[in-house]
Amino acid sequence: MAPPACPYHASLSPAAPFLPRHLYNNTIIMKKVLAIVFLVGTNTLLFAQNDHHHDQAPPTVQQSFQRDNPNAANVSWQQGNGHWHAKHVDATNHHAVDTYYDRNGQHLATHREMDRRDIPHDLDTRVNNRYHAGGNYDAVKIERPHHAEIYKINIKAHGRSRIVYADAHGREVNYRDHY
Repeated sequence: MAPPACPYHASLSPAAPFLPRHLYNNTIIMKKVLAIVFLVGTNTLLFAQNDHHHDQAPPTVQQSFQRDNPNAANVSWQQGNGHWHAKHVDATNHHAVDTYYDRNGQHLATHREMDRRDIPHDLDTRVNNRYHAGGNYDAVKIERPHHAEIYKINIKAHGRSRIVYADAHGREVNYRDHY
């Protein structure tokens, strides 16, 4: 039969023989809590830095926007994917306008919601004939520097939605919308 264990030595942690087991367990728990608090605090600081001033474009971008849109009011800014995005409502037709600039103030693209009466006749005819849309579609004009304007057509037919990009004559074009 084995000799009875000393109660003092039985209470010591095998991993840290100089600490009683209950203190060793508390130390492990405290280390885990401190590690979690450190990680949460670090992430909070990093995300707070990333969100700082993302709602206000740099002066060069704002100046370019004002030059291109002198009558724009109530402009909201967002930054993402390496570009600045200005949202406002067109004062003449009250439709949403989304304009995109790079960080140096170079105009990348403008997306304008369209009224049906402003859609080019050839485009309207082709969309209705080819996709059997029956006029049930929305259009956004996409203007880009040094490129012909194209239209983003969201066709809503038979309970489904389909997006097609086309030129003013209704011919489909390959376009990947980055915005």
